[in-house]
Amino acid sequence: MRKLIAVLCVVAMMLIMAVPAFANPSVANPVETKTEGVVISELDKEDPAKDIENEAIKGVVAALNGEGYITPTEVVLAVKGPEATEELEAVKDYSFSSQFNHISAPEFPVDVEFEGTDENTKIMLINEKEEVLLVVIEANEDGTFTFPFEGDFALIDPTPEA
Repeated sequence: MRKLIAVLCVVAMMLIMAVPAFANPSVANPVETKTEGVVISELDKEDPAKDIENEAIKGVVAALNGEGYITPTEVVLAVKGPEATEELEAVKDYSFSSQFNHISAPEFPVDVEFEGTDENTKIMLINEKEEVLLVVIEANEDGTFTFPFEGDFALIDPTPEA
């Protein structure tokens, strides 16, 4: 009986560890914009964080775009810390639906419309050169997202129920 319970505990622990991997569906899909003048570029595949000096931002970009796994909550905690209650609440029950990409435009702020997003999609925007390192952007009523500055961003969507 003890062996059976031990085996069941091991199986349960393995499932708990495996479930987040299924909750992060294909983040390697390209992000496409419908907005003219806005350029979305993929980060370097070999070293996505090569031009980033801030260690926290470097770590989260490498984790999402590399072979690791990271959640939006873990990104907020790494970049802004546990006192970022507003951002933590905004990303609660969300998972990444894209890798980090770079956005540039002739001027900021700019409203950007993306292919394949909906009213539940949010944007996580980071840039170590800005006063605020990380912002979570919610969709506007017209389906666009207002980017306050240039930087690296990822799409996040509600985590599907397991």
